[in-house]
Amino acid sequence: MPSELVAWMPEVDAPPAVATVARPRWVRLAEGLAPVGARLFGRRHFRGGVDRATCRAVHGAAARGALYGFAPPPQFTRVVRGRGRRPVDVYRGRAPLVNGLAALRASLLRHHRGGGTRGTLVVVNRGAGLLADVVARRFAAALVAVGFDVAIPVAEAGSDGGGEGEWARSIGSALATIVRGVHDGVAVEAWARQLGYRTVMATGIGIGGTVTALLAATTSRFDACVPILAGAHPGRLWLPPRALARAADHGALARDDVRQPRTLLRLFDPVAPGRLPAPRRRAGAAVVGLRYDTQVPPIDVQALADHWRVRPVWLDRCHVELPACARTFATIVAHAAGSVAR
Repeated sequence: MPSELVAWMPEVDAPPAVATVARPRWVRLAEGLAPVGARLFGRRHFRGGVDRATCRAVHGAAARGALYGFAPPPQFTRVVRGRGRRPVDVYRGRAPLVNGLAALRASLLRHHRGGGTRGTLVVVNRGAGLLADVVARRFAAALVAVGFDVAIPVAEAGSDGGGEGEWARSIGSALATIVRGVHDGVAVEAWARQLGYRTVMATGIGIGGTVTALLAATTSRFDACVPILAGAHPGRLWLPPRALARAADHGALARDDVRQPRTLLRLFDPVAPGRLPAPRRRAGAAVVGLRYDTQVPPIDVQALADHWRVRPVWLDRCHVELPACARTFATIVAHAAGSVAR
């Protein structure tokens, strides 16, 4: 089909066609070199090894069935009131307590206020990497342009979240980042209901997409969930031939006795959407992938879609083209919202 949106959920009609864009040679080159930057600039994933204490805490909570037991949500206080035609308010508060991960941390919440004509808030879970903030802001602007309000939870710099680039310092920190993202999402949903939003949706890209998929599997609070570039098992992100395999410090992992792919996968089992039940709410559930992505390849996205029993939405793009996909992603989210309203 001459469209980026070549497949859609069987429950809804196909959204308007979007013309396929040819991938220039520089895009293909950048896609292959992107993971190398992690090694060149000292940001290799898992350079801290496993972090057994955190892994034990996460796995222990999962074994007790308490990992996704959500505590009462914290209070968020507005610290900056946005101005202009499309204002952005900033809220600050303590992140929710997570079973097994006791350390408190501060969190920020960016609230993009649009026209409010839909009465719907979209929670955008940020991804990771150098483009994460750029992509999240463009995605938020595109969602506001089509009539949504948007909330983006962000771990405050200097908190125990570690800051940008530190989320995968060890396997334990990667697990903690994902689990805390799920609890943050539930807290933001409760805050949104208090503000009077009738419909609250969740979406996210990459690791943010994994958080979105886990929200769909562990709670029915959200009216729709649209994970983008999320696979059934996040541990596969660092297995060859995926590009991020080149960004991982396999020497540090080997020193902590992680030498086999199955060992790495087992460590990420508690945060694998494919290990959890399919979404409790099927209406509005969509899985989005990029046909030429080498970090989250189509086979991983397809595995999540198969687990959810939905047809994935494919865009003819690759990972470094994410900033150019914001409007298309917003169209997909709007279509998912329409399916919920029917």
